[in-house]
Amino acid sequence: MVLLPGCENTPQVSDASITSLLREQLIDLQAAPHQKVLLVDVRSADTFSAGHLRGAIHIYLPQINGSDPRLLAATAIVVYGSGEGFDPLAHAAVKKMLALGYQDVYDYPGGIKDWLDSGAELADVSHPLPAAQP
Repeated sequence: MVLLPGCENTPQVSDASITSLLREQLIDLQAAPHQKVLLVDVRSADTFSAGHLRGAIHIYLPQINGSDPRLLAATAIVVYGSGEGFDPLAHAAVKKMLALGYQDVYDYPGGIKDWLDSGAELADVSHPLPAAQP
């Protein structure tokens, strides 16, 4: 079991606590009635600005906290990265959110690569969505 630094007083979260979603499951979750799915991109801010999943926000891993109104308003949180193999940032972000008490937090390990491989498009990068505030 691995604990994130600074999370000693929070519930312990193991790799077994993480639920991964396939692209089809993500699409179904987004289409479900009464769901407010928040997509969280944990790649670098520059990479996020170059292209991200439509509706995603960017959160830098150290900025994840238990009082972020965007996270609190979500009924489900889906974290993704590049999809180029195991993504330690996405994995750590999911674990941190679970340790902070967020419910229904999922990993989308396919990330950008899986999304593009399916023929889906990224958000209009000429009008990127706002990133997390420092």
